[in-house]
Amino acid sequence: MSANNMADVIPTRSFSPLNFQRFAPHPRLAPWVQCLWSIGTEQASDHQNIEKFYPDGGASLTVDLSSPAPLVTFEQNTSTSMRLIKASHACVSIRFNPTGAYFLLGLEPQELSGQLLVLGRDFTPTWHSDLIAAASRLYTLGLSGKINVLEQWLLQRLSASAAKHGDTWKLVNAIRARPLAPSELGTQLGVSRRTLERTFQRQLGVSPGQYVGYCRTHRARQLLATSTLPLADVALECGYYDQPHFSHVFQKSTFETPAEYRKRKLSQIYKV
Repeated sequence: MSANNMADVIPTRSFSPLNFQRFAPHPRLAPWVQCLWSIGTEQASDHQNIEKFYPDGGASLTVDLSSPAPLVTFEQNTSTSMRLIKASHACVSIRFNPTGAYFLLGLEPQELSGQLLVLGRDFTPTWHSDLIAAASRLYTLGLSGKINVLEQWLLQRLSASAAKHGDTWKLVNAIRARPLAPSELGTQLGVSRRTLERTFQRQLGVSPGQYVGYCRTHRARQLLATSTLPLADVALECGYYDQPHFSHVFQKSTFETPAEYRKRKLSQIYKV
């Protein structure tokens, strides 16, 4: 689940015992970085939440500060999963927009998808030592200082990036705004379907069709949690053929029916 998804669909107060905090990126980083966020508290706490994480085409680079030395992980999650989040497990994370890991980190997500990778063990990118040096400073800093250190490291990566800007992020934004059927994407966006497929697999680690599915599910989750629209109307609003098709796809990707999802989210909103 991206941090944006946390803020959009789960009441922020439900994370307050975990000391969850979210930060907008530096304006220069905004096309590539969705947000920076932290979880954990310096005070002793045994609070924990089990949360559902949804893929959205982005990636996460997380610094685990609960160990004596910083442990850095990278994840390009491609399916919904359940995670146990502990207040005692302090971490600071960078959530990348689709194409962000490719552009800023020089990573090709198609080679890393579906795995939680430990930097320095599972793979060692050229910037690994610089990030570890920056992460080692985080232990002595307050939260704003931690965020600033990571932002400065990202800005250095932005200056050093060898990746071409290209128009992929424009395609991503166009699909997010209007998630067309995969068969329509190439025509509507003015690129060949083959080029679109290769570009998305290389820079996002997923196919255009998968990304369209992520966008539709995200939009459906927003509508289910924040509106009283009938399920049939939600289905049409999000580009599904009909309500049965919507229910089937939604349950397959989120592990619960649209009605179950709506009930759970409304319970969080009104009882937390």
